[in-house]
Amino acid sequence: MKPFRTIARPGLPGAGSIIKLKSLLPPCALAALAAALGLALPAPGAIRLASVFTDHMVLQRCRCVPVWGRAEPGDKVTVRFAGQAATAVTDKDGRWNVELGFMAPNATPATLTAALSDGTQTAAIADVLVGDVWLCSGQSNMQMGLPECFNGPQEAAAANCPSLQMLRVPKGGSDNPREDAPMAWKICSPAVMTESGGFSAAGYYFGRELQQILKVPVGLIDSTVGGTPIESWTPPLPPNQPGGDLFNAMIQPLVPFTLRGCIWYQGEYNLALFGDTLNYTAKMKALIEGWRRLWPLTDMPFYYVQLAPLDWKTANYPNYQSLPVFWEAQTLVQTAVPNTGMAITTDITDDLKNIHPKDKKSVGLRLAALALHNTYARSNLVCHGPEFKSMHMDGSNLKVTFDGCDGGLKTRDGKAPDWFTLAGPDGVFQPAGATLSGNDEVTLTAAGVPQPVAVRFAWDCTAMANLCNGYGFPANAFRTDRPDPQANMNLAMNKPVKVSGNTQGQMVPSNAVDGVTENWSGWHTSDAPQWLEVDLEQVYQIDRIKVVTYYDEVRYYQYKVEASDDGKQWQQVADMSRNTRISTAAGETFKFPALKARYVRITLLKNSANPALHLNELMVFEAGSK
Repeated sequence: MKPFRTIARPGLPGAGSIIKLKSLLPPCALAALAAALGLALPAPGAIRLASVFTDHMVLQRCRCVPVWGRAEPGDKVTVRFAGQAATAVTDKDGRWNVELGFMAPNATPATLTAALSDGTQTAAIADVLVGDVWLCSGQSNMQMGLPECFNGPQEAAAANCPSLQMLRVPKGGSDNPREDAPMAWKICSPAVMTESGGFSAAGYYFGRELQQILKVPVGLIDSTVGGTPIESWTPPLPPNQPGGDLFNAMIQPLVPFTLRGCIWYQGEYNLALFGDTLNYTAKMKALIEGWRRLWPLTDMPFYYVQLAPLDWKTANYPNYQSLPVFWEAQTLVQTAVPNTGMAITTDITDDLKNIHPKDKKSVGLRLAALALHNTYARSNLVCHGPEFKSMHMDGSNLKVTFDGCDGGLKTRDGKAPDWFTLAGPDGVFQPAGATLSGNDEVTLTAAGVPQPVAVRFAWDCTAMANLCNGYGFPANAFRTDRPDPQANMNLAMNKPVKVSGNTQGQMVPSNAVDGVTENWSGWHTSDAPQWLEVDLEQVYQIDRIKVVTYYDEVRYYQYKVEASDDGKQWQQVADMSRNTRISTAAGETFKFPALKARYVRITLLKNSANPALHLNELMVFEAGSK
């Protein structure tokens, strides 16, 4: 979405795999990388296909399939495959793009060619299959290969799957969108699954399950980097702003290659370092909608993985205390964004001190179950576990009913359900005894809570609760005392911003509305913009603004904040000056009588010594919100 300050922290998930995420590859480096991967770059001016088109690839069935590449300006290029031919003339930059029509699945290898109309040059790729193509992306838990998982050697030795083709996007970042990246499709084999860097184990189990059940070729694209935040993978928001560095280098080269859907496993970085909780829902929404818009596939299936339990104390991730709230944010994505689903993982942790569970087989199979049930209409297949439905009092007991109880409520170990707590009007939660009282019901009691008004389940970062349905899918964590999801909604999140003057130095305007208080936009009045303005995109009644500035250093701040409903008449709602050390990142909240506003502007004033402002976040809240 925008540049961020990379934090190299010992033990951070996958941090050792990439230190600098904004390295641009000049032509010489691109050539070197291609050589290291055993790939050949075409001669300048030669007809060529985009780098995603190589031998052993899979093209998406039953969809229109764009095929694109480069040649000389004005050349006429014809692409032939599976009895189809499509022709285009290159533009002034030598780009060409054609579209193949719907194709039935086909496991018989075929050849795709792109040739100049005069017959002087032809680019060809062999062993092309037609089936379903899925993108596998995220950070280290999606990146993790078979050798690091349970029974890795045995699983890898059995990975002879000729109808499962794999493509790994080379790791790296870019400040600007890239057209190509040197990469090559490979046939799934023990060698491929154990080669240096490996292929996503979760992706492999997911794809293998689809291939075995659907009986069509499956192509998997591994675009993963450990130790990375979701912002790095997010496309431009709004369109005139820069995209994330990993999106630019590892997703953009795939656009508009036709996909069936995406699977995603990420969030550890955002929780551990950024302290994200409920705001992660909006970040996921921005990522999913951004990818769908660019392909464009407005209903592209998107399935993702819940973070697994972790003992934050021994793992030394203090922010993981908020893991249950992060789970809630992940759960809310399913209602905030259509055609999405989450694989629950509260039962897969083998070591509560390790942020990388070894059981990626369960992860892949649960993602596959979501896809089979929702995308492929296999409604007879169960794809998720129990979810909270309702609660009611029964004498002094509290009864909780669940959806998703296929095969009836069970416990994995045959013991009474665990990890339930109850609270009375005082809001103090106490451990609750639980019994299974029906196929979809649990009865709860707690000494000292005679009048329970709220229940929580698995509401702890170490909770590996035993409740599941008859098919072994675990129940999802929940709380009935969740705050109003509309409360404290930041109206400025990911909204368009503009500034006066240039954006030189470290001024990144969009950082001020990205929901990440660690990302900052710094400017000085002598050489950079005097004001930053956010467009809320509609008129709201607002009564609060929060300004978060870079903390724990001496800065001399003097600024004013104004609001307007038309961008012409402005009303000042806040002003501040500071010449003392800031010790927290809490920021300053300014309250004022409710007024109508679409535009909010913060202006750095000149009448202060060493005028400077390191603005991390400008937040705007609707009148009446909590």
